[in-house]
Parts: sequence; C-alpha cells; structure tokens
Amino acid sequence: MDYKLQKIRKYFDIIKKNRWKNSCKADAIEFCPCEYKTSNTPPALSEFVAFENGGEWGSGWDSHAWFHLTVHSDDPNRYLFVQTELSGWDASNPQFIVYVNGEMKQGVDVNHREVLLGDCGDVDIYIYAYTGPKIEKAKLFIDFRTLDTDVDGLYYDIFYPLYMLDFLEPDSSDYAHIESFLYNAVSMLLLYDIGSEEFLASVRYAREYLKKEFYEKYCRDQIVKCVCIGHTHIDCAWKWTLKQTREKVQRSFSTVLELMNRYPEYKFMSSQALLYKNLKEEAPEVYAKVAEKIKEGRWECEGAMWVEADCNLSSGESLVRQVMY
Repeated sequence: MDYKLQKIRKYFDIIKKNRWKNSCKADAIEFCPCEYKTSNTPPALSEFVAFENGGEWGSGWDSHAWFHLTVHSDDPNRYLFVQTELSGWDASNPQFIVYVNGEMKQGVDVNHREVLLGDCGDVDIYIYAYTGPKIEKAKLFIDFRTLDTDVDGLYYDIFYPLYMLDFLEPDSSDYAHIESFLYNAVSMLLLYDIGSEEFLASVRYAREYLKKEFYEKYCRDQIVKCVCIGHTHIDCAWKWTLKQTREKVQRSFSTVLELMNRYPEYKFMSSQALLYKNLKEEAPEVYAKVAEKIKEGRWECEGAMWVEADCNLSSGESLVRQVMY
C-alpha cells in the first residue's frame, strides 16, 4: 500500500468538495414546453407556468422546453449550476442553452454544468432544454454557488501532476519526485475547520510551495513537447437528428466563446463547413463573434471537407471525392 499516495488522494478529494461555497437553490422558476426553437427569442412569459426545483420535465425523447428565472448576482465568482439526476458523459443525456440578459451565454451538459454570472447585478436567465435522443423525462436542479478561487486553484495545481502519476512507472525517479511534492503540499493543509481563515491561509501556502518548488524549479524543459489546441468533434448525423445538430453547434461554439472571454490564452480549432453554415442561419450573432475570433487568430477554421468524414471505412477515392465535391 502506497500510504503517501493514499493521503494525497484523500486530501485531494476534500479539496475538490470544498471548491464551492454559499450554495443556494433557485426559486421562482417558470416553465414552458415547446418544439424545436425557430429563433433565440423565448416565448412570452404569459405562456410559462411555475416549476418546482428538482421537478420532472420532458414529453418524450427529442423534446424541448424553456425555463425562466431571475437572480441578483454581486460576486465576481458567482455561478449558475444546471444539472439533472444523470451523470457521466453520454451524448444521449439532456443538454441546455443558457441565455443571460437576452444573449446566448453557453451550452450546458454533463461536462459543463456551471455558468459564470459574476457581479452583473440583476440577471434575467432563460434556459432552453433538450431531453436528448433517448431520455423521455428528467429532473432539473438549478442552484447558485460561489467559487473559492484559492481552493479551486489548488485543486488544479494538484490535479494534473496527480493524474500524471497514472502514466509513470511507480519505481521511476519522476514518480517519486512528483509524489513527494504533492505529499508535502497536502501536508501543509489545516483541515480542522474547513472554510476558516486558517484553512484558506494553508491553501495559499500550499499553492505557493507548488508554484515555486514544483512548477518553477522541478518542471524543466523536456525533449518532447506537446502543443495542444481546443477542439470538439460534432457528429452531424449520429445519435440525434439533423435538427439537433443545429442546436449542438450553438451549444458548443457559444461555450468556446465564453471560455475565450475568460481565458485570453485559449485557442480553438473547428472544421466542417456545414456547422458554420448552420450557426450562421440559427444564431447569426454568435456566428459574428466566431468570425471576430478567427480574425484575432484565436479560432482556427480548419479542414477541407463539408463534414468530417469517416476515415475507417471510406476508400481513398471516396475521401478524395469528399474533398473535391
């Protein structure tokens, strides 16, 4: 038994559970079932009825609904959380588009459940919901939480080197060194009173230790360097309808734009001309923002095919025809 690693993972789980604070359930939620949307303008509020937080919605697979609520947000780290009782990545699970003060903000799914509201005062929120191609009904939970940026920062400071251990030989020097740095860091944490100033001070101390001793001193130039760029492969006709593909690109691309607003260094690449065409037709205001990011050099418009082709079964001639025609 590796007791050092056991302690690291135990403390890491505690950090993960305490990244969020001041959680409260949303109230006064309104609900309106609908068909596929034809614009980004929600129905009139007179068509909405009251919806109980945690209640069930959906009228069969491939069904839609609008939800509406308002809130006052005065904290730069305040987030909206939207989730169902379902977990784990599954393209069949419900997905959502969140609109904040009249603008498409981002998509929400099992991998993206939180939406940054920040200190923008009174917020008018609409949520366009899709059950998925296999789910007939689901429960919807909406709440608000504040992110503790110090605890969240330590979570990611530990997450990546801890994850890296899974790919290193346990008897290698890199494994031993990384484990030692992580063990030292978690040993600095004062967990007697989670959320207290003493706890938060120890979190900042552990972060500073990892920054100086691990990330700045130990992490050196490597022979092999990996350069990465963001990407999402969107199937145009897979487990959902072509109509749903039009919604999927809105969810995905609006999420990318939101991440770009929050992280100036973030870059993204996407191919498939069909998706750009769908976005321009369904959400021209989002398409215009994508075009701006392309001009800035942060969004790479990639590929030579109308859609990303299947490269396992296609013949060489078929792939050439995909490119040419």
